Amino acid sequence: MKYLIVGIICLVIAVLLSCSLKYEISACRHRAVECALVYGEKADGQVAIAIGPSRSTVWHAQAYLLKSNQWLVNTGNVCEIGKQEDFTPQIYMTVREFIQNQFPWVR
Repeated sequence: MKYLIVGIICLVIAVLLSCSLKYEISACRHRAVECALVYGEKADGQVAIAIGPSRSTVWHAQAYLLKSNQWLVNTGNVCEIGKQEDFTPQIYMTVREFIQNQFPWVR
């Protein structure tokens, strides 16, 4: 009986960890698009999104300003100029390219 309970607890923890990982992957894409759209209005469309692997080999996305080469950080309440998050940018896309690549069902 003890082994059954321990097995169930391990299964629940594994499911919760996989859900949180998927949420984190999804959340950075949405945060990047949100900041790109917000600052795109202010910066006359001079915003792009970079994607690349993070330390955990999960791909990460972050928006940045093209003219000033500054990174945009989404704190959950506001998008502001800040530091590059912990990832290695490898692919740079316009907002339109990024949306078509990451969200192909959006036209």
